[in-house]
Amino acid sequence: MRKILKWALVLGAIAAAGFGLVRVLQQLSAAETVLEVLKSEDVQRGDLAIAVTASGNVAVNERTDLLIQMPGIVADVPVEVNERVEAGQVLARMDTEDLARSVRQTEIALKLVEITLETAGEAPDPEDIRVAELALSSAGKALEVARLGIETARVDANAIQVQAQRAREQAYINLRDI
Repeated sequence: MRKILKWALVLGAIAAAGFGLVRVLQQLSAAETVLEVLKSEDVQRGDLAIAVTASGNVAVNERTDLLIQMPGIVADVPVEVNERVEAGQVLARMDTEDLARSVRQTEIALKLVEITLETAGEAPDPEDIRVAELALSSAGKALEVARLGIETARVDANAIQVQAQRAREQAYINLRDI
């Protein structure tokens, strides 16, 4: 039994020595791997490329409504909701077809009155002269009203544009302050 015990101890010592040898070899191999990864190199100057990405929602603290002070129909809105606009960019177009038609009709009526006065060969009746003068005066006033309507539409469009530019600038300031 002693003989078996001696052989068991000798075999255990050999196994322990083999296990220890394997562990030491593994540690040396790991140290060599670390040494291969940690290489040194000279420092070089150059540009760094840095990219920053972000996502999220931007909310504007202020909203500006545009007021058009001329009755009519908006013909076109060439910008989209939340679209960035530039100074001088058209935000809305009014339908001025009715105003233009009124100007043309008034110009035609004025021309007819002028032609009628020119072609009257015989001495006109004082009542006809008075009616023609009233028609001429009315046509001139209607023409002036139509021209003022067009000018008012232009002024309103410019005011809307200025108002929108101010709103855009304020929104930009608010966005920058966030």
